[in-house]
Amino acid sequence: MAWIAVAIVSSGLKNTQYPRYVFFALPAVSIITARGFMRFIGEKYLGWLQGSVAALAIAAAFIIACFSSTKVLKTNDQYYAIKQLLDGRLAPKSPVPMLKMKLNRGGTVQLSNTEKSAAIFFFARPVKLVSVDEVREASVKDRVTLLVRKDEIREISSVLPLERLFRGPDQLVVEVPRQP
Repeated sequence: MAWIAVAIVSSGLKNTQYPRYVFFALPAVSIITARGFMRFIGEKYLGWLQGSVAALAIAAAFIIACFSSTKVLKTNDQYYAIKQLLDGRLAPKSPVPMLKMKLNRGGTVQLSNTEKSAAIFFFARPVKLVSVDEVREASVKDRVTLLVRKDEIREISSVLPLERLFRGPDQLVVEVPRQP
């Protein structure tokens, strides 16, 4: 019972994108329910029910906890998911590399004010414009994690081997694997 209470309290306190924390209580709930059901109908009938319900509940909790949700994240949640991803892959407070190919009206590639402010607000780090050559050079030493605008992904994919990590509202978090 304490296991169930802790799981329910933790799910109520955490601000998550979906209530994964409740799933850890499913095995305990199913075992207790099966035990009560077995006492009610007697263990002569369906003696295998208690174990099978527990096994199915553990399997269901594992599947739900490990595989992604079909629920679409809100824009802010997507940005915070990107932040967590970047925090795990980049050095603290280092700028977020962003690769852009489209030229602005002046014929140069520049970051927009929206891109700069969103990076500082949501990611708590500045964004740094990088070129294809810089990404290629850095990928010789290690993998490179960077942001790419959604509307430029095809063009950039044609010149760099990209692995998509996360699709955000305006950008994708991609990785260029280490190149020998």
